[in-house]
Amino acid sequence: MNEMTAEQAMSLLQNVYLGTLKNESRITRKVLETVPADKCDYRPDTASRTAIELVRHIAAADNRFLETVINGVFDANPAMIPENVKTPAQIAVWYEERFAKNFDALTKLNGEQLIK
Repeated sequence: MNEMTAEQAMSLLQNVYLGTLKNESRITRKVLETVPADKCDYRPDTASRTAIELVRHIAAADNRFLETVINGVFDANPAMIPENVKTPAQIAVWYEERFAKNFDALTKLNGEQLIK
């Protein structure tokens, strides 16, 4: 199987991924901010995460994946979102700001950086 070239990586990023990521981030923010602040402790089962744990996980995971591409290394640090960011609305704002920074960094990568 042939490996992806730098040119192919840039083409995919520019023509497929950036638009999709931008659209998905808008949808994700809406989902995050619609979780009712007074229902953050809700969990459908004892084995499930609470609503606020899921909100934090989704916001962190999206950004962690982008940062893995940007930095070329996976950071497993679980404390990505500051502890003072507590409500779904605050997490949605954090998500949008962090995503915008990461999206900008992603647009500045070259093909060689994308295939490392």
